[in-house]
Amino acid sequence: MYTIDFDNKYTDILLDDKRVITAAHLNAVCKCKTIDACRYICLTANGFVCIKNSILQNMVDLQVDQGNIKAHGNNCTGIN
Repeated sequence: MYTIDFDNKYTDILLDDKRVITAAHLNAVCKCKTIDACRYICLTANGFVCIKNSILQNMVDLQVDQGNIKAHGNNCTGIN
């Protein structure tokens, strides 16, 4: 899923420093680059962020349900 935010509807979420995922969390909990990778990992200009518990979560869930995203993990309560 690729999103271009022309209206800046998601900028506050994607650039929120509280949502940045540390390298340790990314590997241990999000299981980045594994078959159990979390579906809510999003790469931004600030690094990887967690979009769980945001308005973007529903978009990701829909894409997973439709088979468009391979990462199906839902590994924690979210970072926010």
